[in-house]
Amino acid sequence: MKKTENKDQFKIVEFIIYLLDYGYKELSSIPKDIFTEIHLRFFKKNTSPDKKILCCWDFNQRLSKAGDFMLIMEYFNILRHEFGLNLKKRNIDICFIDDKNHYNAKQLRFSKTYLFKKNIQTLVVTNPYIDSVFSFKSNREFEIFYQQNRKRYLRWPPTVSGTIVADIRKIEEFYKKNRFIPQLSLPEDILSEIYFFYEKYVYPSIPIVVNIRQNIRSSNRNTKLDEVKNFIKNYEKDKKYKFIIICNKSEIPEEFRKLKNTFFSKDFFDSVEYDLGFIKTSYISLFPSSGMACFAWFSDVPFIMYGDHGYNKYTSTPKGGKFNFCTEYQRHYHQIETSEFLINVFEYLKKYLTENKINNNLKNKVKPRINDAPF
Repeated sequence: MKKTENKDQFKIVEFIIYLLDYGYKELSSIPKDIFTEIHLRFFKKNTSPDKKILCCWDFNQRLSKAGDFMLIMEYFNILRHEFGLNLKKRNIDICFIDDKNHYNAKQLRFSKTYLFKKNIQTLVVTNPYIDSVFSFKSNREFEIFYQQNRKRYLRWPPTVSGTIVADIRKIEEFYKKNRFIPQLSLPEDILSEIYFFYEKYVYPSIPIVVNIRQNIRSSNRNTKLDEVKNFIKNYEKDKKYKFIIICNKSEIPEEFRKLKNTFFSKDFFDSVEYDLGFIKTSYISLFPSSGMACFAWFSDVPFIMYGDHGYNKYTSTPKGGKFNFCTEYQRHYHQIETSEFLINVFEYLKKYLTENKINNNLKNKVKPRINDAPF
């Protein structure tokens, strides 16, 4: 009995030591963040025409997912204006750090799959002002690189995992002051492949994108599959529309394959940038409370966003409202989807676009010059 008690006491002491050690390591990172903030404040005085932003993305410090990363991409566009960078140049560099020896590396909350990391890294294509992308397997090597180039870089975001890396209110403030926001976009090569797909499978129908979310985390935000299926089925006999479902392969609802007016992005393209390509070129995109919608927020794309968004003053849409920088054809509905609701809001937005002669699919059209696409 005494042996068991001693063993339990040892485990408690060991756990306390772990907490103190972890707390020390987190706190020891704070001075770096303070210097980052000071550097940021004085960066405006740097008159060098070659000054750049450096995005430091440490997979062992950032818990954020795709939507948060695209928010960061937009945030950097705002900083380019705010800190007087040359708007005609590509002047954002990104460093990805994946250090297996980091003190967070063994924590479950920082455990990320290869596909997750690949998708995050791929999302740099959404910002047309990215210049160089670096990859480090060591925090030490990254710090050496940063110190050697410090004079030319504004470094963001901060280091400590608990810090907020971007604040939607900053983008709202920029819009209030300037009445526009710089847009995220995609390379023309990607759009060209998407239009090649449209020419082959969709036209003369109109492409409508539907994002499906079936995630084990925050399952309350997942798509109500029966409701969305009935919404799409309502237009099955109307050859005017073709629906493209974007989601991970593991999220594909097999029962949707019976719908004759539906395609799945992942049946033709493997990577997330093509999902974004469908959003960018769609006539209308529909989203649950999903990170994929963030690209549409900052890309001037007509969309309908619905569901249990929750609320976070730093990143989420205001309760019962929308962001001021969103247009009249970018609509947020803070309610759970039903097929009737989706039909009503779809018809309402479609009517608005028709009356105002807005056709996002035609506006973004590039020549579908790819003739060796994998389909």
